[in-house]
Amino acid sequence: MWNNAGNNLIVPGELTVNPVANANPLFTVVPGAGGVGKIASPVFQRFRDLMVDYQAAQPAPTQQHINDFLTAVTQPGGPMQAALNYLLTQPGSLPAGVANLQQFRPILEALWFQNSNGFKHVFVGNHRNVNDFNGFHNWYQFYLEQGRNPTQTTNIAFNPQPAHLPPFVGNRLPFFLRGLTFTWRGANKIPPGTSSCMFVGTSPAFDLAMFTACVLRGRAPGGGVIGGNGNRETQCECNIHVPAAGLPQSLVRFKTVENPHNGRVVTAFPRNVL
Repeated sequence: MWNNAGNNLIVPGELTVNPVANANPLFTVVPGAGGVGKIASPVFQRFRDLMVDYQAAQPAPTQQHINDFLTAVTQPGGPMQAALNYLLTQPGSLPAGVANLQQFRPILEALWFQNSNGFKHVFVGNHRNVNDFNGFHNWYQFYLEQGRNPTQTTNIAFNPQPAHLPPFVGNRLPFFLRGLTFTWRGANKIPPGTSSCMFVGTSPAFDLAMFTACVLRGRAPGGGVIGGNGNRETQCECNIHVPAAGLPQSLVRFKTVENPHNGRVVTAFPRNVL
C-alpha cells in the first residue's frame, strides 16, 4: 500500500515536524518542495472538501463530496487497489462477488459514511459536546486546523506510553506521532488521559486503505475479537520496506474497531511503528 501511495509526504524534505509542547505550527509543508504539489493532488483536495463540510453549522459531508472522495481513493493501482488485492486472499473478509474496485466502493461508503461516524471520528475528530471530543487521528486535519486558526489547537503536549518512547518516529515508514494531547476548539479528549496517535505525512488514500483492510480482515476467521461492549476489535501488523528511502524495514501496528451489528467503523488508529 505504501508503494502504491504516490502522495505521501517525505519528512523532512517535504514536511517538517515540531514535536514539542505548544508547537505552533506542529506541521509545516516545506515551501517550494514536492509536498506542495502533493497536497494539491486530487486525493488531498477531495479530502479537504470533506473537512470543509465538517466545519459547517450543521456538520455533515455532502453526497457529492463523498462520491468525489471515493473516486479519488479508488483509482486503479492506488493503495486501495493493494488493500482489495490483499482482502481477496483472506476468505470471509469480503462479501461474495466483490472482485474489483467498482464493486468494493459501496463497501467503503457503508463502512465509513452511511449511518456511521467512522470517517468523522478517525479523520476529523468528533465533538461530543462543547467540552469533550474523541477520535482525531489524522495529521492533515491537524495541519488544516492550525492553518485556519492557531488558537483552535492549544495546550499541545506529548505523553507517549511508555514514557521513554519518543513522541515522533522519523526513522521508519510511515512516519508516526504518538501521545499527542491538545485542546481542540475548547474541548479536551475523552476518556481523560487518552491521546491521539497518527501517521505523519501520509496520503488520505493510504490511511483509509490500511484501516479498511484491517477492519475487513477482522471479519474473516481468526481475525477480530468481540469485546465486552459487543464491538469487534482487530489488531493488525504489516511490514514496510522501501530500500530507496534509505530507512530500515518497519513493523506497523494498528487497531480498528467495528460495530458488527451494523458493519460500521467505530474507530481506527496506528499504535506503533517499529
